[in-house]
Amino acid sequence: MTYQTRLIATLTAGLACLGLYACGGGEETGTPADSGAGMSEPQAADTERNYPQGAYVYQCGGTEAAAIFETAERLTLIIGENDYSLLSVVADEGARFVAANDETTSFAIRGQTATLSLDGEDYPECSLEREPI
Repeated sequence: MTYQTRLIATLTAGLACLGLYACGGGEETGTPADSGAGMSEPQAADTERNYPQGAYVYQCGGTEAAAIFETAERLTLIIGENDYSLLSVVADEGARFVAANDETTSFAIRGQTATLSLDGEDYPECSLEREPI
């Protein structure tokens, strides 16, 4: 099965799970998805963390980032204690997502790698560490 086929299958399953989560089947985190404005700096991952179902976990240097495809057009990125809500934009190759109110925050995925920029700061190339089960 190709990466794109697995991604589409996971997105479909994730959207079904999201419906259950939105109807009270999941735990509340108390942190709404946000562009990250006014939040503390992301923390490096010390231990393996439990992310919501459907999360793709990337390692960007010493920073762990979890990407959750809410829809084909919207991605939630979890870095440390911060959630970033990103929207799909046109990309030459792969998929690119940018924060709605902060174009200096973006996440671009190409195959098994990604690039991350938070508030204009570029992080080392990200590699896919874990796919959803």
